[in-house]
Amino acid sequence: MTLDRTAIVRKLRIALERRASPRLEMAVIALCTGASGFLVSFGLLRGGLERMWLRYLVALIAAYLVFFCLLRLWLHLRGRRIGAQDVPDLTDVVLDLPLPRPAGFSGGGGQFGGGGASATFDGPRIVPLAVAEPQGSTAPDLDVFDADEAVIPLLLVAALASALLASVWVVYLAPSMFAELLVDSALVGGLYHRIRRESPRSWVATALRRTALPFAATCVLFVLAGWFVQSKLPEAKSIGDAVRYLQAQH
Repeated sequence: MTLDRTAIVRKLRIALERRASPRLEMAVIALCTGASGFLVSFGLLRGGLERMWLRYLVALIAAYLVFFCLLRLWLHLRGRRIGAQDVPDLTDVVLDLPLPRPAGFSGGGGQFGGGGASATFDGPRIVPLAVAEPQGSTAPDLDVFDADEAVIPLLLVAALASALLASVWVVYLAPSMFAELLVDSALVGGLYHRIRRESPRSWVATALRRTALPFAATCVLFVLAGWFVQSKLPEAKSIGDAVRYLQAQH
């Protein structure tokens, strides 16, 4: 008997929404991912890595790896309960699930979703920031300095907003994403030969396809924000330092 992968994913998504809380579970995963990134960044700062852009890049990559580890843990725990570890049982469960009426159908997600990338700025550190007095009689270029001051908060807000939006997006797509991951993990386990004209896929490849773009965008914004802030405020070692400096100026 051959099966259609799209139909299996659709019915498995419905099963997850009925028997579990996939969005709540993904929210917990996203929260743990963000916490791990924060702890890595804080630990690197305490260890002496003061380059913001490099520290944020390492912290985000570490958080992304934690995200995948949590997805694997979810597949192990939820898959055992719904039958993903036993391929024939999974097939029977999926095919026997009745489809809801059209009025009660809730659509799946898009083609890609956000990663567990998260905001990894450091905690508060009391670091007095001193603005060097200009030497000589030449007046500083106030227009350029004001323009840089205006760019700093914009970059910080953009970086934090990208991390928040990525988390919200992946939580919204959780039912369809989890369903795909379960099916693809079953394909590796032996369901492939029963899927009509489908090549085997890895759940890791599916998760990357869903989350790589939002993660990359978040990385770029955090690295850019860290580099720009520290190039204009050399005394700042974290986003918290930059925020306190900007507040002191107004």
